[in-house]
Amino acid sequence: MSKNINFLYKVNAAIYKIFLYCLTVAAIVYVFPKQVQFFYDYENGQPWQSENLYAPFDFAIKKSSDQIELERIEAKANATVYFDRDNEVWDQVENQYNKAFETFFFSKQ
Repeated sequence: MSKNINFLYKVNAAIYKIFLYCLTVAAIVYVFPKQVQFFYDYENGQPWQSENLYAPFDFAIKKSSDQIELERIEAKANATVYFDRDNEVWDQVENQYNKAFETFFFSKQ
């Protein structure tokens, strides 16, 4: 009898690990879905009944280079410009920078 108890004490950690492994596998198998579910029902020839028209994946739209260039030109023509460059201000700031640079580095102290 003491041989059996000593054997159980020796393999106690291994038995515990095997039990935890089996319990974990059983829990994972229980949690996974049993079948594939598609959340949207659709019928051929009928309009889409869901709230949005977003595709769950990306797909390529083949266009010629002329079509792409035409769309770029249209986008640039219709884009709202939010900034303008005033060359007079640029020249003033550049002159002030050059004066400050010269006085800081080349002035005699």
